[in-house]
Amino acid sequence: MLTLTKDPKVSKTTTLPTLFLWFMFYSVFGWVWESIVVSIEFGYWTNRGFLFGPLLPIYGTGAVLALVILSKRIQSLPLLFLAGGAIATILEYITSAALELIFNQRWWDYSQHRFHLHGRVSLLATVVFGVMIVLLIKVVHPHVERLTDRISDGTRQMLALGLVGVIAVDFLVTVVGLVTVSY
Repeated sequence: MLTLTKDPKVSKTTTLPTLFLWFMFYSVFGWVWESIVVSIEFGYWTNRGFLFGPLLPIYGTGAVLALVILSKRIQSLPLLFLAGGAIATILEYITSAALELIFNQRWWDYSQHRFHLHGRVSLLATVVFGVMIVLLIKVVHPHVERLTDRISDGTRQMLALGLVGVIAVDFLVTVVGLVTVSY
């Protein structure tokens, strides 16, 4: 088992299976959050995301990156807000560009917002993500971490492995469907 940190004040151990479980949790949370927000905005149910399943991997990736990079290094709330917003904005821009390059589609467009960059990111989204990163690190994640610490190492590994299989199948089905539709 690969142990990334061993800090008794933080959690038993932060392993790859633990990070993957956090990634999955925040990917599902992101899908729920964004589906609700966009559905309210449009006035009808909107299933957000790249995959068919209820996951937005960009949220899971952003959360885990913020946790690994920022949570133990930055204690100042204003700096955490700025750094979290920057990480999320860079991730969002890169993801948008990659999805468009690979699939010739746009999953989001901020062109209608003031202070956007190529419609891929906007100042408003950066502010929202900065606030979300602060809430993630200071309010939400300590509870998630305590819950995952209660799961035995073996169970965490098996659960993570099973979820890797599920997301791999979802990714494969999604890509095949997108490539078939695109061509």
